[in-house]
Amino acid sequence: MEQADVRPAGLDQVLRRMVVDRQVRIAVLEQAVAAREDAIAARDRTIATQTDMLGDQVEIIEAQHRQLEGQRGIIADQTARLAACAAQMAVLSVEAARLPAVASSLTWPDGPRAIRIVLPLARLIRTFTRR
Repeated sequence: MEQADVRPAGLDQVLRRMVVDRQVRIAVLEQAVAAREDAIAARDRTIATQTDMLGDQVEIIEAQHRQLEGQRGIIADQTARLAACAAQMAVLSVEAARLPAVASSLTWPDGPRAIRIVLPLARLIRTFTRR
């Protein structure tokens, strides 16, 4: 014998209503989950973009660092050249201090008259050496 469904008609409607309500809640929750997944995906894209930008900035900073190292090398070379020039200036200033003494030793107290005395003798020697 088969048992007849003895549920009251109102109970069947209540159960259907509960099933529909559950399906609606599930649909709402699925939409919320999908929205959260979209938000997470958007954040992931933002993070990826920012990571790429940071990578680019790191490359720029490294290039600037290499450029600064090159400029430091140039500055070091110029500093060495400047030190060499300073040493050479010190040597030249000592020699320049001696120049007034040399100039005073080259002055003739009598002027060119002292040479006039020996000029005839120099001409005579020149004529004898040419022959």
